Amino acid sequence: MTETPAAPTPAKKSSAPMIIAIIVVAILSLCCCIPGIINIVSPLPYTTSTSGIIGQSSGTGTIPATYGLICICAAIIPWLVLGIVALLRRPKKQ
Repeated sequence: MTETPAAPTPAKKSSAPMIIAIIVVAILSLCCCIPGIINIVSPLPYTTSTSGIIGQSSGTGTIPATYGLICICAAIIPWLVLGIVALLRRPKKQ
């Protein structure tokens, strides 16, 4: 009597794409969050200069702290996108 071979087990999905996505999102989030934190702690100075038909003008000032808060809030967006993609990719229960 010959034995029938067992059915092959389904291949386990690799978690490498999700790990790479987490690293990319962390880098994007830090690149947005760090300037925001720096601006809140010590407002960043700026100088503008324009030239046109009438003449040249320039101005100086500091970036308001609210722009730092906006940068910190924007740093959350990549994490939300990653969470939505992770929820959509999770295995469905049958």
